[in-house]
Amino acid sequence: MITCTRVLVRMLYPRPYRDRWGEDLCEAAQAEGWRSWPNLVASAVTIWLQPAIWPSGHRGQRSARTAAMVLAVAGCGWFLANLITEDADPSLRCVLQVCSVGLLAGCALVTPVPHPNPAALAAVVRRSIRYFAVPAVLIAAVVLIVHGGVLPAIPPLPIRPAIVGLWWAGWLLAVGAGSRALANLGPESAVAPGGCRAGVGCVILAGVAVAAGAVMVTAAFSGAGVDPFAAVCGTFTLTFAFAGAAALCELPALADD
Repeated sequence: MITCTRVLVRMLYPRPYRDRWGEDLCEAAQAEGWRSWPNLVASAVTIWLQPAIWPSGHRGQRSARTAAMVLAVAGCGWFLANLITEDADPSLRCVLQVCSVGLLAGCALVTPVPHPNPAALAAVVRRSIRYFAVPAVLIAAVVLIVHGGVLPAIPPLPIRPAIVGLWWAGWLLAVGAGSRALANLGPESAVAPGGCRAGVGCVILAGVAVAAGAVMVTAAFSGAGVDPFAAVCGTFTLTFAFAGAAALCELPALADD
């Protein structure tokens, strides 16, 4: 029982939260037994949606974690919306094209700038390679397969879904890698963006997430019947987008530890 509870806490909660309150959390959960597990899961979801309240080790870390969370929601929402609306109304596709520009602009605004010295640049390059190697390989492989003459102009039916799946998996992993890199980049390697710049970037990313969620909900109810997958994905994206906006509102009232 004790081992299962500790494993559950380790799997569900972010490391900064575990490092500060993990032991107290495990002791309280162990005292209650397996009945505490549903509460652990619900609490973990709440904690992940509030990165601003995680313990912080340096100035700007709360802002970076919140930006990473908003980026993850916006990127995943954009990914799902593109997947769901491939054959939808062209007006929805136009909205997603605008979202693509917003996603790039938001990323540029919230990304820290590396220190202009060899050691810091080398650290950023090493970290970037570690995070982005897999998605870069997947995306490059799809480009090579499609444009390198590896397959005929119209691939066989079983291969087409696999290629599309690899393409979107690569971009989804790239969103996750970008969020991790943003949240874990320390002050020794890069300079965090100023409060105004980071705030504008987060607001843009939150707007992208809201737009992507709205597109999915619209697509779910605009056809002949209701698309439950699109409706659920859109609802979750909107929920997480508003949770990210709430986390942004919490930042001014919080101080670094």
